[in-house]
Order: sequence, then C-alpha cells, then structure tokens
Amino acid sequence: CNNAGLVARVSAWTESWELGARYMELAPLLRAICDIVSAIHNARRLVPALAAMCDECDVELFLVLPRIVWLWFLGEPNSRAELLRRLLPNHFTNSADPPAFDQQLERFIASFRDVSKSLCVASSEEGPSKAPTVDDCSSADGERHAWEVLVTRVVAGPNGGTTRANAPSLNDEASPPGSLGSSAHDGTTLSADMESSVEAFVHELERWSMELQRHRPEDWCQCSAVLVRCMACEDVASL
Repeated sequence: CNNAGLVARVSAWTESWELGARYMELAPLLRAICDIVSAIHNARRLVPALAAMCDECDVELFLVLPRIVWLWFLGEPNSRAELLRRLLPNHFTNSADPPAFDQQLERFIASFRDVSKSLCVASSEEGPSKAPTVDDCSSADGERHAWEVLVTRVVAGPNGGTTRANAPSLNDEASPPGSLGSSAHDGTTLSADMESSVEAFVHELERWSMELQRHRPEDWCQCSAVLVRCMACEDVASL
C-alpha cells in the first residue's frame, strides 16, 4: 500500500484491538484494570508528586506503576491474582482459583502483612485513650493509614527519603480497606524501628517491581499502556 497514513492508522487500530481483546474482554482482567486505575486516581489525590507524573506522563511514572500494582495485589492477593498470574506465571503454582503462590511470593505477601500490621499498631498507639489491640489493627482507619503510608513511600522510590514528612492523617474521611484512599498529610512521625521496617519493605518491593517489568517485558508494556490510557478517563466505571 502506498498510503502511509492509512497503513499507520490501520496498524494503530490493530494494536488497540489486540490490547482490548487481551485486557477488556475477560471479566477478571477488566475488573483488575478498573480497580488499579481507581486506586491510582485516589493515590493521585494523596500524593501530589504522583499527580504531576500522571499529568505530564513523566518517565518516572513507569517506575511507580508496577509498585502500585504490587501494593494493590498484596492488599487482597487471593482475589486479585489473575493479572499477576498472567504477568508472572512463574510465581504461581496453579492456574485456577483459589490461587496458589510459590514460596518466594508467599514470603513477600507475609512481609507486606507484617509491615501493614506494624503500621496499624503504630497508628493506634497515636491515640491517647488506650493501648492498641488486634481489633484496632483490623479497623478501616488502621488499614487505610497503612496503605497511605506505603503508597506515599513507594511513589518516592527506594531512595526517596523517609515517610515521616508526608504520613497521612487518620482524621480524614475513610477509604475502603485495601484501597488507596486520599487524605491530607499531618506529619505523623514513625519510630526508628518502624521507619526501618518500611524502608526494608520498599526495597524488597522494588526487586519485585523490576521482575514484573522484566519477566515478560512486552506483556508488561502492553499492560502499562492500557493502564495509562485508562487513567486518562475521568469516569473509571465507563471503561
């Protein structure tokens, strides 16, 4: 064909159709994409630096995206496995639900739960009335606080400093547990031990983030392209 413009348009249409067929036709993957995009929109309101990356399509956004995808998955791994199982099948020992993880991924999930629980306890200890309990650590406020501290920290990256300056407040309107809610920042101070635990987790997450990008690079590029395209939609429910 001598019509270069037509060839380019047909090629772009074909690529878009293939991406749509992969991520939009299957209900579990469509739900995963919509859930992640909704989480990113909420995280934008929490972390101004992320909002700027999204608005400018900054190259750093493509380092942050896999970190947020991991945080999203780790929040509810048993119900959010489908997307990660397609991108990192080597860490899953089955192809059905409930998902079965290999030992490495099991340890990573346990590491996330440990640091989240510690953050819940730390947030409960800030209250003046009583010592923290197990129930406090399962509260919506405690879970939200843990998620917000972690998402604020992972946007900065493994060498991005401490969480002390921008830890979110527990007094803002609650977000659903396991979601990346939005709130103001109140300068909450973490203990040195807690800060160390968060930093260790962020560095561990970075290794998994790199593997997510590199194990099946073409698949991850397609997934991130879909996420970025969907992030431009004002109404996630319309996807």
